Amino acid sequence: MVYEVSRRQVRMGHEVTVITTDVYDAKSRVVVDASPVSIEGVRTFYVRNFSNRLAYSMQVFLPAALPDEAVEQLRRADVVHMHGHRHLLNHLAFRHVARWRIPYVFSGHGTTLRIETKLLVKRVYDRVLGDRLLRGAAAYLAVSEAERQQYVRAGLRETKIHVIHNGVPLDEFRDLPPRGEFRDQYGIGAEARVVLFLGKITPRKGVEFLIQAFSRLNRKDAVLVVAGNVVGGAAGALGKLAAGLGVEERVIFTGLLTGRARIAAYRDADVTVYASTLEVFGLVPFESLMCGTPVIVGDDCGSCEILSRAGTGDPVEYGNAIELADVMERVLGDRHRAKLAVDRGRRFIEKELSWETLVPRHIEVYKSVAR
Repeated sequence: MVYEVSRRQVRMGHEVTVITTDVYDAKSRVVVDASPVSIEGVRTFYVRNFSNRLAYSMQVFLPAALPDEAVEQLRRADVVHMHGHRHLLNHLAFRHVARWRIPYVFSGHGTTLRIETKLLVKRVYDRVLGDRLLRGAAAYLAVSEAERQQYVRAGLRETKIHVIHNGVPLDEFRDLPPRGEFRDQYGIGAEARVVLFLGKITPRKGVEFLIQAFSRLNRKDAVLVVAGNVVGGAAGALGKLAAGLGVEERVIFTGLLTGRARIAAYRDADVTVYASTLEVFGLVPFESLMCGTPVIVGDDCGSCEILSRAGTGDPVEYGNAIELADVMERVLGDRHRAKLAVDRGRRFIEKELSWETLVPRHIEVYKSVAR
């Protein structure tokens, strides 16, 4: 999101600086000769992070001090946009922003409430650091009504909340790979019906219930593909669950898929299931539709809220394996209905969720609070 918004703001004539850490993945870092670097006109500082492993597996970022030039860019800013709650990098910036009384906009991206894991740690963090930063924002950007409600539950002022959806990078889906590429790689026959999950594998994503629902399908030709990076020991537990239900030979764990491999998986799936909970947006259902594959989504998530306006995206209750199995049967059994749902979804995404449409709305919020 930050990349897409920033580069388009530069094209509109604005001066944009991004300060981030040098974490790339679990084992590597972004390496540059000197910081900052220019990325499509965006001045970008990479701050050294002390532990890749903690950042990647535990979402604990430990950045070094901001370089003097980055601090100077903060001092000159008309407005600062902070992304994500409980990030120490934000607090390094906040010290300077508060001293100079620079207005800042906050985007939680679903991290505002204390949910899912490490609840005590989050409570202590919020009391020591998080609450002050959160309540000092001049405006809050929510990516859906679901996230707006999270802000309200956190006690933030409703008059400061603006709902602007995340965009979909439409250019990425102009030239799609041919169907069959992913199936050939994983030995999946052309006649098999493929159910796909793609995303981070955590309890909130509902993969356990998806496997339970998959085992109830009256289709021996169905294959479940679970594609995502695993947090903790989830993969072993899910494998044991599939074995216990007698479907282990029809469940494929691919690990994290990125780039062309990710899009190839969407292309070869017959339905993508993203039946998570407490998800304020969720890009996966929109990417799936752009690749021509219908979706099933959790009924309390931002993606469901948005797709319901488009008349697509079958909703299911989180954790209800019986309902999920019934909906999967319906989607897999009616190709004509699935195609109509995809066509409606693609038209809606291209009209409502292009970054060209959404970035000017970010600029209007910035203007409303800028010093």
